[in-house]
Amino acid sequence: MAKTRFRLRFTSFGKIIMFLAVFLLFAAQNTGNNLLYLMSSCFLSVVILIAALAFRNISGLQAMLELPEVVSAGAESTIKCRVTEKGGREHLLLGFGNDLLGQIAPNETVILKASLQPVLRGKLILSEYSVFSFFPCGFFSVSLILPDVEVWVGPKIGVVPGQLIDREIGGAIQKFQAGKEGEYWMQKHYSPGEDAGLINWTISARSDDEWVLMKTQNYGFPEKLVFDLSGLEEEVFEDCLELIMGILHRLKNAGSHAFVWAEKNNGDYGWLSICDNYADLVKWLAKVQYKRPPPPPMGEYEGIDFAKLMRSVNE
Repeated sequence: MAKTRFRLRFTSFGKIIMFLAVFLLFAAQNTGNNLLYLMSSCFLSVVILIAALAFRNISGLQAMLELPEVVSAGAESTIKCRVTEKGGREHLLLGFGNDLLGQIAPNETVILKASLQPVLRGKLILSEYSVFSFFPCGFFSVSLILPDVEVWVGPKIGVVPGQLIDREIGGAIQKFQAGKEGEYWMQKHYSPGEDAGLINWTISARSDDEWVLMKTQNYGFPEKLVFDLSGLEEEVFEDCLELIMGILHRLKNAGSHAFVWAEKNNGDYGWLSICDNYADLVKWLAKVQYKRPPPPPMGEYEGIDFAKLMRSVNE
């Protein structure tokens, strides 16, 4: 298992101070002035003392990254860093990402956060994340470098086209209607791509979000979905993955119990639940390649032909 390591660097202010210290030392050598020798030695001694204090301030800490369960390209996620004090002393002026902490008490545990917004899907190596400090006076930046970790980034959450909004998928028929009736428990968040005329403005006016009145009828067994990506041009393959991501995101928010034919963590294909295996489905979309997957076993399932769907969208 990889371990954390320490790194000490001069800040811009520290580099200026060190330049002045070296300049003072050369001046003392050129002039033979004992007072300048004394000043330069004191100057360097103070710099060494500050470096020792800075290193002591960051040592004695234990840090560990906590990754988000699901990461999508283009969407902002939060990385957490759990910092635990193990040295039995107080530490000052700590930071992680854009999150700053004034102090951490002995044997205390705190959570610091950093934002993550990847651009492309696939495997992303998170490296050089660190807990840092500029204590005591900003001469040095001392960092506790955390081990590299990998995270799978799913496609962007695409807008579901109108052809799929009213499809009977996920083991339930989602029927949306406009109106001023309905309690809060009957509402769902409005998703981009839905008909804006269905927004319940009476309830939305009392909230910071738009809401849609929803009635759901459960029709028993969950639906089994197969996303057919065969026959696609390679340049529209990524667009279809974003569309699948949008469908899964929509069904998960609706509490769907559907199953999707996708690759499992062991490399075999099988039925994964949107409700229970959403993170595994996102990982599958993050690493799926432009090739035909193995067909599902014979049985009742609903296939979505994306080659046909994209032709209908472009018409």
